[in-house]
Amino acid sequence: MKYTILAALLTIAIGACSCSRNQHQVNDRDAQRSTVIAEPSVPWQLDFTARTLDGTPLAGASLYGKPAVLWFWAPQQPEAGQQAALLQAAAARNSDIAFVGIARTRPRPVTEFDGQHQMAFTQIVDPDAAIAMRFGITTRPAYVFITAHGQITTAKKPLSQHDLRTHLERLAND
Repeated sequence: MKYTILAALLTIAIGACSCSRNQHQVNDRDAQRSTVIAEPSVPWQLDFTARTLDGTPLAGASLYGKPAVLWFWAPQQPEAGQQAALLQAAAARNSDIAFVGIARTRPRPVTEFDGQHQMAFTQIVDPDAAIAMRFGITTRPAYVFITAHGQITTAKKPLSQHDLRTHLERLAND
């Protein structure tokens, strides 16, 4: 009997200790204070600043929060004129998408090309390919499609009108 009472008391004591150590009650007020809401962050690839052909600074981060198409190109490429025409038409039909041409050259060849092809979307130069390298672009032409939420997709080849339209539809539906 003596051992039974001792065992019962020991069981109660151990149970009381384990309850106080393992159970932690959180009231609603404390739960609300501990909730952290993280703001979405700009993808690191957009952490650049470049100048447009007229000298206006363009911060890559300004492209975050809306769909964007980056066209990596060079004026001397044979398909540059055809690709420029496709993008020009797409930009005219999709005013809610930012289009930016990024040429790996100096400003003068881009300005001359622009004079011939009347590109109405933003053009910047990336002579040392620093911006291209952020996106893993090593060949031209290439495209980067960025959703409003910052998801990045690349196409490292010339695009047909159908392929471009498919990518733009994905951007619009994100």
